[in-house]
Parts: sequence; C-alpha cells; structure tokens
Amino acid sequence: MSRFHAELPDPDAGPPPEVQNEIEAAWERVQTLFDEGVEIDFEVDPVRRRAFASVVQPDGSRRRISSRHAVLVACGDAVVARQVPVAV
Repeated sequence: MSRFHAELPDPDAGPPPEVQNEIEAAWERVQTLFDEGVEIDFEVDPVRRRAFASVVQPDGSRRRISSRHAVLVACGDAVVARQVPVAV
C-alpha cells in the first residue's frame, strides 16, 4: 500500500498554464533572434558528457556559448552579444 495519497496530474493534460506561458514567452524571445538571422544550436559532447550551445550568425559564423547562457537568453535574463567585425 502506498504511503502517498496525493493525486497525480494527468500526464496527457500538458504543462500547467503558468509553465505554458513561460514556454511561449521563451519561444517569442528566441523567435526574435531567429528573425534577425541568429540561431542557437544545442549540442552534446559525448566524451566530456557536457552540453553546449553555438550561436550561428547570419553570415554563417559560429561562436560557442555555454548551455546555461543559452537558457538564460531564452528566459530573458541574458542577451546574445552581437559580434562586431574588427578592422585589421
């Protein structure tokens, strides 16, 4: 007999409304970057067993950022710094 008597939520119901609102807000923030031609790709390094993200600029250049930074961008707590070309 189980010691726990709490009713579990229906797994088919999806996330609660407050979580769904956060997901939609993150989607809109990332969509703004995508509209500017900037993408964030997530990858896993199987040897180091670590996740990381890459920022892909409109010109195709790639810059690695931490997965934490990428999540903070999606949450609205950080920004992706734009790369400024440097004259040599």
